[in-house]
Amino acid sequence: MKAPTKNMLRQSARQARSLLGLIIIIAVGIGFYVTIKTSSVNYENSSNKFFHQYALPDLLVAGGEFDAEDEKKVAEIPGVEAVQRRAVVDTQRGDHTLRLMSYDTSSPRANKPYIYSGKSPRSPDECLITEKYAEANKVRVGDRIEFSHKRFEDSCVVAGFATTPEDLYLKQSATQPIADPKDFGMLYVDTEFMTRHELPLSEIAVRYREGVDTEDLDDRIAETLGDKVRDVTRRPDIYSYNAFKSDVEHFGLMAYVFPLVFLIIAAVVIFVGQRRNVLRDRRQIGVLKAMGYGSWEVMRLYIFAAVVTALVGSILGFGFAQLAGPWVIGNFDSVLSAPFLDFDGSIDNLVVPSALAIAVCVASTLFAVGRIVMIRPAEAMHAEAPQEGKNILLQRTPLWRRMSFNSRYAAKATLRNKGRFIAMLCGMIALLMLTVMSLGFRDSFRYVTSNYYDTVARYDVSINVPPTPRDQEPEFIDAVSLDAYERALVLSATLDSNEHSEDLPLLIADNPIEMHNLTTEVGEPVDFEGGVVIPKYYAEKLGVGIGDSVDISTPSGLASGSVEISDLSNQNLGFTVALTFDTAEKHLNLHDPVYNTVYAQASTNVDAIVKKLEREDDVLSVSSITDDKTSYQKLTDTFGVYTTLLVVFSIVLGIATLYSVSSITLLARQYEFIVLQVMGYSRNDILRAYLKEMVLQFLLALPIGLVGGYVLTTYLTSLFSNDSMLFQAQVTEISYAVAIAAAIVVIGIVWLNARTQLRKQDLVAGLKAREE
Repeated sequence: MKAPTKNMLRQSARQARSLLGLIIIIAVGIGFYVTIKTSSVNYENSSNKFFHQYALPDLLVAGGEFDAEDEKKVAEIPGVEAVQRRAVVDTQRGDHTLRLMSYDTSSPRANKPYIYSGKSPRSPDECLITEKYAEANKVRVGDRIEFSHKRFEDSCVVAGFATTPEDLYLKQSATQPIADPKDFGMLYVDTEFMTRHELPLSEIAVRYREGVDTEDLDDRIAETLGDKVRDVTRRPDIYSYNAFKSDVEHFGLMAYVFPLVFLIIAAVVIFVGQRRNVLRDRRQIGVLKAMGYGSWEVMRLYIFAAVVTALVGSILGFGFAQLAGPWVIGNFDSVLSAPFLDFDGSIDNLVVPSALAIAVCVASTLFAVGRIVMIRPAEAMHAEAPQEGKNILLQRTPLWRRMSFNSRYAAKATLRNKGRFIAMLCGMIALLMLTVMSLGFRDSFRYVTSNYYDTVARYDVSINVPPTPRDQEPEFIDAVSLDAYERALVLSATLDSNEHSEDLPLLIADNPIEMHNLTTEVGEPVDFEGGVVIPKYYAEKLGVGIGDSVDISTPSGLASGSVEISDLSNQNLGFTVALTFDTAEKHLNLHDPVYNTVYAQASTNVDAIVKKLEREDDVLSVSSITDDKTSYQKLTDTFGVYTTLLVVFSIVLGIATLYSVSSITLLARQYEFIVLQVMGYSRNDILRAYLKEMVLQFLLALPIGLVGGYVLTTYLTSLFSNDSMLFQAQVTEISYAVAIAAAIVVIGIVWLNARTQLRKQDLVAGLKAREE
């Protein structure tokens, strides 16, 4: 082994502590990227495979009752591949809700069940049940499930556990993101099961051939079915598909945010470390060059050390991903029903970040050592001329004279080496910024949900009923005790402007704000006078504002026309276009108005009211705002797991960065600290001065880190906003306090490490180790 290589290995052993911190930074950054990126890619590929193989519908049509002739007409339209009539009804199994969805078990054509275990039903008395409900309620294959509907009581034998593409995200109501599998499940039954109970087949699921004009087919199918059409849902608007697309995009973005910060910190740390190495090795570099070694040969030693560090970090990061990946997939699987989702192919996502880590380490090394290794041997044989001391700004203030020597020394020492100062500052800023961002993202999600359910939604229960004349009272009104209620017509609508078109729910009521507290951006009640109120978010997408006109159309032309925008509502969730019945009759040609939804307030037991309403003949479905909010809270808890993980990563980054830079500092200033001890200063005095240095750096990093965290939260929430949920950046005081506390804990850990290292310093060896 050549002498330069031996020297490099010997010096690397001396700085093992700082290298360890750098390796941890690279490992965590790459591990995070590989874990999230692999999970995101696998989720996208597995879901697309699920949607394709098990026939996610391209179009869902809801109406009154579709017969075999309707199905035949749609199937004969060129470009249509398959058509499936079906019925969907809610039944009760004790306190649980089981939603029955029919399909032709002998020849499934759309939204085919994927069977986890068991077999396909072979008779109308057999059924499939969602796996998560079965697992939560200890249902086994072969069990007989009994359930009741307001029209019948029946049972079926569980033939297997299954899910369908439409139930990738299983939800119970329109305002609920994910249903609780303990209380809600799906039963997939044969079409004959529904017809024998004389239940209408009120939905048609349609699959298209590849390469067709989907918009043209949508229109032709709606035209073919005519007045029977009540609602049309295109594939992009099917909840599972929409949520899947949004989540894939979001997780893909998340894979880059944290690793990018880690990479920047790694670049700073390796620059500081390598800079210190070449300054320490200045005389040895001169000797090597005098012996005939060229500048590139000397530089190659430092580059080799940087490459080895990056490679070791990459390998450890890959190992970390193999441990964290299945855990992330397990959390996905606890919420979703994704049959093909697993954690494989992670090696494919290791190459790019590893190459980038190596490139950054090499570039930082070249930048740090380039100037020093180029000097002539004679010049390298003597120490570099010391820099002229300069007064810092604090010395020009009256406060300087009142400070103790310890405090003056700490203030001067903090700024003496700009490289280490910037590295420590960057580490603290990154710790604060990433912790605030992680907690702020959770706070933003909680704000959106709490704002909607606690402020916007004034109703307790939403009740869907058959179309009923506007002036007729609901038939169920005498069966339950309600404090107040509002009749509304809720339709799926398409809004067209000159630039774009968007699909949104249309709410028509006598007084829409009675049950929906819609406000403007400044918090004032919206104005419905003579026009329509649309969400500000969608107004920006449509390129319209107050006073502009927008074209509104609904399936079967029940309400269509051009209407002026009277106001813009500030909505983050449950986006709704709203107007009064009078405006709809005047501008949307709504004749003989009806209502199909009742929003009600109740001060008594809401759960009991819901159960009574579910048994009423004129009630199609019912949901309570409490259940919907609980569902979102459970989703928030799932986010909480990831938030905790991100906070842990932030703390690890802070510890690794500060530990690494602190180790470099203690080695570089070993002579200085020994001299102080010779002058009579105790180790505790030196430790107090060093702690003051870190506190001063922390005070400088604090405002930058907190503000940067909020800015990063704002950026991240804007990326995560979608057509279903508009995030608004919110960071609570508690989150800021947690970030500050985390930084203080990290500083404490680093100070304890410095204390240990100082106590191990040898007096004689320290006096020989002058570097600064």
